[in-house]
Amino acid sequence: MNSTAFWFGLKPFVVVVLLVCTVGLAVSSIPGTQLSGEEIKKLLTGNTIHGVWGSTEYFQFFNSNGTTLYQAVGHSADQGTWSVNTTQYCSRWGGAPSCYDLYQDGKKLLWAVSSATYYSSEVLVGNQLPKAK
Repeated sequence: MNSTAFWFGLKPFVVVVLLVCTVGLAVSSIPGTQLSGEEIKKLLTGNTIHGVWGSTEYFQFFNSNGTTLYQAVGHSADQGTWSVNTTQYCSRWGGAPSCYDLYQDGKKLLWAVSSATYYSSEVLVGNQLPKAK
């Protein structure tokens, strides 16, 4: 076998290996442990999260009845609904639901918006939405 035939025969294999490695790296770029739906429900129900999504600092409270209150700092709260499936948190704010994988890294709760992008928050016990001014 000449070297051209060898490399030509190897290229599809190399491409597959590179794709598998790339996908593996992207998935593993979010630190922490992915939470199940039941773990998400237990962690959020009756509690508040505080974090920054993009450039917006916010608080969000999760009622046990499936309603949620989201409050960007300096604004009034908006009400939506929340639920979990077997592996994700889902919320609805008037339109189609948005669902996210959640990871826990120590005290941080990470919201995965893609395989390489996530936003960090912390869980606060009880309803800790800022009081309206």
